[in-house]
Amino acid sequence: MKTLFTLLFSFLFISFSVAKTNKHYGTIKSQKLYESIEKYSDEYNVPKHIAYNIAYLETGYKGPNHNNYNPHRRSRCGAVGPMQIIPRYAKKLEKKLTNKSLMYDIDKNVRISMKMLKIHYLKYRSWDKAVACYHKGNPKSNKYSRFVTTNYDYDRKWSRSKRIDYPKCDTTEIILASK
Repeated sequence: MKTLFTLLFSFLFISFSVAKTNKHYGTIKSQKLYESIEKYSDEYNVPKHIAYNIAYLETGYKGPNHNNYNPHRRSRCGAVGPMQIIPRYAKKLEKKLTNKSLMYDIDKNVRISMKMLKIHYLKYRSWDKAVACYHKGNPKSNKYSRFVTTNYDYDRKWSRSKRIDYPKCDTTEIILASK
């Protein structure tokens, strides 16, 4: 009886520990995606609203506090990861790329997507056409590309929490500094 109680207690303790550990799994992944988008959108000069809108439309990303975010998705057409990249196109940019790394390495997925967007932009000289090409493979403007390129209020649907403090601009400091 004592052994059974010990086993049951151990099982419950381990289950609780795993659940507690995984509670913020999505938040950790969403924070990583936020950091990667910030870094690579700057590096490749992709407007942030475009990068965040693609992440939102492709995988439902709602900012760095999105606590149940799952970036490891695969679409019906085979696109993978947080930015939903089709591996055969990504492999043209990076030869030693595996489908698994493209799906599970958030940093690599974002870097390659920003690189693809920049290449399309340089070719078509239009973000609308670049996004259309990224999404459908041809530069013809569509509902997706128009939303991605015109929605500047991308953080409106972001999950909010006290975990991360967003930078705030205090107008009184600006007024005092200008005097």
